[in-house]
Amino acid sequence: MQVELISSITQFVPTRKNPNPDRVPEAAQAAEADGFDSVLVGYTSGRADGWAVTSRALCATSRLRILLAHRPGMIAPTLAARMAATVATFYDRRLSLNIVTGGSAIDQRREGDYADHDTRYERSMEYIDVLRQCWGATEPFAFEGRFYRAESVFHDLPISDPADIPLYMGGSSAPALEMAATRADVFMSWSEPVDDVAARVRDVLGRAAPHGRRPRVSVSMRLIIGSTEDEAWSVANSIVDPAAAQERLAGRRDHSEDIGRNRQLNFARSGLVLDDRLWMGIVAATGGQGSSGALVGTADQVRESLLKYVRAGADALLLTGPDGAYKKFPDGFLADLRREADKIVAARWALPSSAGAPSGAGGADSDQKALS
Repeated sequence: MQVELISSITQFVPTRKNPNPDRVPEAAQAAEADGFDSVLVGYTSGRADGWAVTSRALCATSRLRILLAHRPGMIAPTLAARMAATVATFYDRRLSLNIVTGGSAIDQRREGDYADHDTRYERSMEYIDVLRQCWGATEPFAFEGRFYRAESVFHDLPISDPADIPLYMGGSSAPALEMAATRADVFMSWSEPVDDVAARVRDVLGRAAPHGRRPRVSVSMRLIIGSTEDEAWSVANSIVDPAAAQERLAGRRDHSEDIGRNRQLNFARSGLVLDDRLWMGIVAATGGQGSSGALVGTADQVRESLLKYVRAGADALLLTGPDGAYKKFPDGFLADLRREADKIVAARWALPSSAGAPSGAGGADSDQKALS
């Protein structure tokens, strides 16, 4: 088991303002050359179709995996299973799915989905069950649930093991955590203080253990790296002025459904700088939209902060620039991070599941104590 390094090429998809289709393959190739394992293709109702974007990126690369954000409820799970299996077959099983149940009722309604928050999670769990049954079936089957019904389902495709297409899931509500514990291959956490991430990891692994499961964990983080710490903070403050961020934050109200965004806002309200270099300025300015916390400092400082998250239980890191998009980091940064993170992840997964649960941020000494 090794650390997975992920970035995002979502911002490179063609738009009316920038219709250039070559940006997607160019960004994917650059991420692959820099040493990333995977890149995210995100999802909103008005963005270019992710399946087409994914195929273009996979065609342009040879090793890179695509983490395709997919929203259950928009198409039938039987069709989604066939589409995913086809893409995975053509591209050496370099496809993973990020199951996005949806925190924004407004964006769901843009696509004609009026289901409420908890109903969407119930539907997603049934949807995932159908996906995996489609991929693993060796003979035709029928199913009838609350949301989906079909007969004589069988796909004549080479994908026969659901593990060939890993499922990544995030969320902070009780239904989201239940879905992650019972169905996720990877639980995705937003940028939060290290101790809070460690507590969330313990929560998810504790919920998963009775089901005989042990999902991996990903943490998403924007990085602002300077040649000096002062330079890095100067860049951060040029993106969002601290006074302006505080002013915007004061006028922000909690969101009715998106528990994750509310958590981000609450962290920002407790301070724009947490854990020495976790900067919540973008969180304050955007109302907690997406994973917008950032680590600010020199390459060495940021790397050490990321390793604290790995010690706290992260098996994967989704790393982007300050705008949430793929960015080339300083030479050697990813290689040095991977070398140290691989040791921690490998040691954790060598332990029995109960012993492998993180106890906190810790450090090099705590890793040794866990092994002794």
